Amino acid sequence: MYHGKGYEPRGNPLMMRDYGKDELYDAVKDLMGRDEFEERIAREIENYGGLIDEEAAAMVVVDKLRSDFFVVARISELKPSDEVTLYARVEFIGNIRNFDGGRVVNVAISDSTGSCMLVLWDNDVELVKDGKIKEGNVIKIINGYVKEGYYGMEINVGRWGLVKTDEGRADICGGRRVEKLNGAEKGIVNVEVRIREIHPTRIFFTESGERFAASIIAEDDSGERKIVLWDEMARIIQKFKEGDMIRIDRAYVKNGEMQAGDISSINPV
Repeated sequence: MYHGKGYEPRGNPLMMRDYGKDELYDAVKDLMGRDEFEERIAREIENYGGLIDEEAAAMVVVDKLRSDFFVVARISELKPSDEVTLYARVEFIGNIRNFDGGRVVNVAISDSTGSCMLVLWDNDVELVKDGKIKEGNVIKIINGYVKEGYYGMEINVGRWGLVKTDEGRADICGGRRVEKLNGAEKGIVNVEVRIREIHPTRIFFTESGERFAASIIAEDDSGERKIVLWDEMARIIQKFKEGDMIRIDRAYVKNGEMQAGDISSINPV
């Protein structure tokens, strides 16, 4: 259920802390002897079909016995190069993409402080493919590493990290945070706005085919702002009219411009 044998993270592995078995055992040695620790590691490896190595299994054992061993962060606190442990709710799961040498899937996650992207690679993609992680799940990410991505801050799970479901901590995720239009400076955000203007849809021709873009001028009590809507979002916005109140979940701000695309959704308020 976690990182696989031989897994290499995309990114700089020097950012990650390698929790060795000896260090992890030190965290629980007052609760059990070394032989029992090793037996539990073996059971965890068996439980997950041999997909995890001993270090990952040891992290599972320690997390079950000492849930506070890995200090928990919040999404709003994330900074590039951080190594973090956090709880989050799965809001959206993208399509699994295959490329030479591996697979990847983007997963939008949130807690009560904000939203970001979780990137799962290779063996961890099985979490999504097998339905072990699905939209609505509460998950715990242990020792993930943070970097700037397409949608702002993103968390990657490398060879020294893991991700698991943890419905027992649904309380820490809270509801989806709504940002003010002109308070959203970067990353993934949810907004509730009134449509002032809907501009015509334009067509762009790219190497991968046609793309469609529409834009609206939206407003809330922080002021007005342009939002660019891509492809399916450009089609959906045509169902609304000027003056309507809408909620856009998982809009994202890039270079100061707010956009809505394949990770987003639009609904009436």
